[in-house]
Formats: sequence, structure tokens, C-alpha cells
Amino acid sequence: FRNRGPPSSPSRWTCAALKASAWPQWATPPGITVRGTWPHPSFFGQFLPETREISAAGFSAAWATTRLATNMIHQINAYLRGNRGLDSLIGVRFVNPADSYAQTDRAIKYGLLFIGLTFAAFFLFEVLKRLAIHPLQYGLTGAALVLFYLLLLSLSEHLDFGISYVIATVASVALLSYYLIAVLGGVARGLGFGALLSVVFGVLYVLISLEDHALLAGSVTLFGCLALMMALTRKVDWYQLSDAISVRRGKQEAVTAAKPATAPLDESGAGG
Repeated sequence: FRNRGPPSSPSRWTCAALKASAWPQWATPPGITVRGTWPHPSFFGQFLPETREISAAGFSAAWATTRLATNMIHQINAYLRGNRGLDSLIGVRFVNPADSYAQTDRAIKYGLLFIGLTFAAFFLFEVLKRLAIHPLQYGLTGAALVLFYLLLLSLSEHLDFGISYVIATVASVALLSYYLIAVLGGVARGLGFGALLSVVFGVLYVLISLEDHALLAGSVTLFGCLALMMALTRKVDWYQLSDAISVRRGKQEAVTAAKPATAPLDESGAGG
């Protein structure tokens, strides 16, 4: 860093693309301007900049305070006590949005949303196809979705994030498609649900890749999913459907109970 102005006037600092930098308020003049070549700054401290300009070429930020507001005497006393006035810094962090950990963190933040969307699709299959899906099957499906994020995090430590995302997606979709072929009662249904999951993971990748419009894209996605669910279930008679699923479950339990039990073996290994 380099100070280009006299100590009695507002200072102008030029900063390189470092990880982070901060200044105690008692050591800075009332006005300070920071410029840098990093396009993703994050400002922190007791006072945020009054003006800021951020572009692909870098950033510029200006702070303006009074010496009364900075409480200089308190800051100097804190410094002399060994605290070094770190309780009220002004500074800039240089964030890397393409970092694999940052992208994985963003994916995890959307995790509950997309697990919920998957369960909603699962529920639609149960309603529209009149299937009786056990809660344990919901649980195993959710466990497979949670493991997707663990795979993504562990792979991204060794591979590029995009490659890690593709591998984790293919593994999760293949596992769930294989399992759901039996749960949903057909190859076409299982593969269709797998294709739907592929679309969901694709939308998730787009959302975590966006920087400025992620909230807008997520809101539009949720609105579209809700509208689709309402359109598909608008003519469903929920009372009749509940009775039909209960009857079907009762028949399945009756068939299971009617199966002959295996005769127990005696000590010699022969049937009793």
C-alpha cells in the first residue's frame, strides 16, 4: 500500500489484489479512498464506504467519517492496552467467487430447496400414479441426495469444481434411477424420474454459477415449480385418493401376511 496524500488531507491508497487489508480507525484520517484491481471486494468494519464503484476492472471505495465518530482516544487506549484497536477496523476482503469451497457452500445453501423439490416430484408420482410409497423409501431417497453434496465437496478438493459436479450428479442420478425403478414400479418411471433429477441438478448448477441474479433465478424457479404442481393436481380428488391409497396399502399388507412363513429349523437342521 502507498499513501499518495499529505497526512492532514484525505488520503488515497492504491491496493494490489491481496487477500484482505484493514486499518484501525485511529490510524486513518477522516476521509480515505481505496482503489484496487480485484473485481470482487467485500467491505467490512464499523463504517462501510459512503460511495463505491465495482466493475470487472477493479473497484474504488471512499469512507468519510469524523474524528469524533471514530472515538480516537478510546482507540488509542485500546491500542496501548494491547488490543491494538482491532474492534473497529475498516477494510476490504478480496473474495474469490470461483473458489471450489465457495461454490460448494452456495450449493449446500440451496440444498434444502432442491431436496424439497425432489420430494415434491416424488409426491406427485405417488399422487398421479396412485402409488403407495413408504416413508422409509422417502428417507433413502433423501439420504442419496444428501450424499451428493458430500461427494461434491470431497471431489472438488482434488478436481475442478465443474468436473466434480458432473461426477457427483451422474453418480447420484444413476443410484436413484436404479432404486426408483423398483419403487415406482417400472423402468420408464424410474428413468423418467432420473431425467427429472438431472434437470434439477442442472438448474442448481446454473444458480450457483450466477453472481448477480441468483435470487431472481431461484424465485422464478420456485414460482414455476409451484405453478406446475398446482396445474398437475388441480383436478385431484384428495379425499378419494387418500382412501384409494389406504385400500392399496391394506391389500399389500394382506398379501404379505398371507405368504407362508418359513418353517423353523430344529437343532438337527431339519424342518419342524
